[in-house]
Amino acid sequence: MDAADAVTPAEFRQSLTRLPTTLEGVASLPAPSLPVDRWGRWLLVALCRHVERQRWVGQVVDTSLRLGRTRLARGDHGEHPRGRVPGLDDWSYLLDGYGCELTHDSGATLVVDFPDGNDSLLDASFYELYLSSLKTPERVERAFPMTPELRLGWRIDLGVLVAAGLLVRHAPRFALTPDGLAWGQSLAAAFDELDRSADPVYRLALALQLGDPVLAGEVAPVAFLAHRRDAAIDARVRWLEGRLDEEGAVEALGMMGRALAEPVLLDTLERRAPDRGLASAVILVASWQEVALAPQLLAVLERAVGNEAAAPFVRVRAAAGVMEWLGPSLSPSVRERLISALDVPVDVTAGEVGLLLALLDEPRGRQRLIEALGSSTPMARMDAGAALAILGHDAALAEADRWAVPFLTERFERLLARWRPT
Repeated sequence: MDAADAVTPAEFRQSLTRLPTTLEGVASLPAPSLPVDRWGRWLLVALCRHVERQRWVGQVVDTSLRLGRTRLARGDHGEHPRGRVPGLDDWSYLLDGYGCELTHDSGATLVVDFPDGNDSLLDASFYELYLSSLKTPERVERAFPMTPELRLGWRIDLGVLVAAGLLVRHAPRFALTPDGLAWGQSLAAAFDELDRSADPVYRLALALQLGDPVLAGEVAPVAFLAHRRDAAIDARVRWLEGRLDEEGAVEALGMMGRALAEPVLLDTLERRAPDRGLASAVILVASWQEVALAPQLLAVLERAVGNEAAAPFVRVRAAAGVMEWLGPSLSPSVRERLISALDVPVDVTAGEVGLLLALLDEPRGRQRLIEALGSSTPMARMDAGAALAILGHDAALAEADRWAVPFLTERFERLLARWRPT
C-alpha cells in the first residue's frame, strides 16, 4: 500500500492504545492500513534506528571531540585525528576525510560522513559495516544477515521505500523523508513495546497491528495466523522472483530460507542468461555446499560464454563453487572441463581466473596471472598481484594494494581453505 493510502503515524500510535486483550479479540483484528509490506517496514525501522546512531556520532564530534561537524566537513581533523573518546572510555575514534569512525571495545563500528555537516545521510556500505560488526544484534538488525552470500538482501527494499515516498536518494547516499522518519519512529516504538512486554496476547496483538503475520506467527503460533503468514511469504517470493536482476533480490530470496529459495534458484541456473541475477544465484547455491548440485554449476559455467554482461563473473563464481565442493581430488574429466571453460581471454576477472587456473594447473595459471599484471583494468591488476602473493610469489605484493590480498582471500576463503590448507 502506498504511504498516501495509509493511516497517519499518529493514528497508528493511537491504535496501539486500543488493542484487544483476549485471543478472540485479537483474531478479529482487521489488517491495518500501513505503508509498504512487512519487509519494507522492517527496513524502515532499521534505517530510522541507524539515523539516531548517526546523530549520536555527530554529537560526539561536536561535544566529546570538540571539533564540530562543519569543521570536519572541510577535512579539518584537528590536532588529534585518532584516539579514545573523552568521557566514553569504551569507544575509540578515527577522523578520515570528512567523516568519523567510532569503534566500541566490543567491535561495533559506526562510520558517518558529514557532507555540509549533515548527520542524517545514510551510506549503504557504512550501514553494512555496522551490521557486520555486531556480535549480538537486536531483533530488527538480526533481520539483515551479513554473510557474504546474503549481505545485499536488504537493499532490494530501498526502491520500495523510495517509491512509497519514505526514502529519497542523494546518490551515492539516501535519506529518510519526513514521512519516512515519522513512520519509522512510530513503528520502532511498537517493536520496542513488543520486546518489553511479557503478555503473549498483547505481544500477538502488537505484531498483528504492525501488519506482520510472520512475526505474529513467531510470537504465538496460533492456527488462525497460518493462512495470513503463508500468503505474505508466498507473495514475497513471487515478487522477488520477478526481480532477480535487481540488486539484492536473489539475496533477499535466500533470506527467506533454502526451502523457499531452492526451486526458484535451480530454475534460474537452468534457464537464465548470464546477468546479475544468475551470478548472485550461483553464489547463493554455492554457499549451500551441496556436492550433488555440482553438475548444475558446471552446466552454468559452460553456458556462460563470451565476455558480455555478467558472463565472466558467472564463470568465476560457478567454477569456484565446483572447486570448493569437490576439492583438489576432483576427477580428471571435471578438472579438464573447468580448465577449458576458464582458459579463455578475459579482462575484468583476469586475476580471479588466473588464481583458479593456478590451483588447477599451476604453470598455466601463473602465466595468466603474469599477463593480467599488464591489464588495463585496475581491479584485474590488483587481483593478479594478490593471487600471485597468495600462491607464494612475495614479489607480487608490490603489484597489489595493501588491502587486495585479504580482499581476494575473503572472496575465495572456503575454496582456498580446501585447496591450500595452512
